[in-house]
Amino acid sequence: MIRIMLLCGTLAFFTACPGNHADILFTEVYRNYGLSNCVEGNYVINTVEEYEDAIGEQEAAAFPVDFTQKTVIGVMMGVMPNGCYDIEIVSVKANETEVLAYVVRTTDDGSGACTQALICPKHFVSIEKTLLPVYFR
Repeated sequence: MIRIMLLCGTLAFFTACPGNHADILFTEVYRNYGLSNCVEGNYVINTVEEYEDAIGEQEAAAFPVDFTQKTVIGVMMGVMPNGCYDIEIVSVKANETEVLAYVVRTTDDGSGACTQALICPKHFVSIEKTLLPVYFR
């Protein structure tokens, strides 16, 4: 047991030992700033119906996902007052018990010129099919 713990501690940078999170590949499937289907929140999507509810039927048809092979995770900021807001899933990590999606939110700090239009930043990515809980950070 001690050897395994030392090995995991020594090689944690290179391996996914129990408890450690390893990077997993993800693919951007949808990114938009339009106001349609704008409901602030974090999304874990495993069916076409859930996908259509989240981004809209036409958008889902334009950006198809094979839900037999993929899970979609996404984030929406809600309605923002100008173009200086954004949201992006920048990294996804997993271990044997959970998936972690790391999200970067950009807000208007008042230091620059911004497009004066209402927007709804959205970002959705696909990962290999999973039934593990997904947590957003």
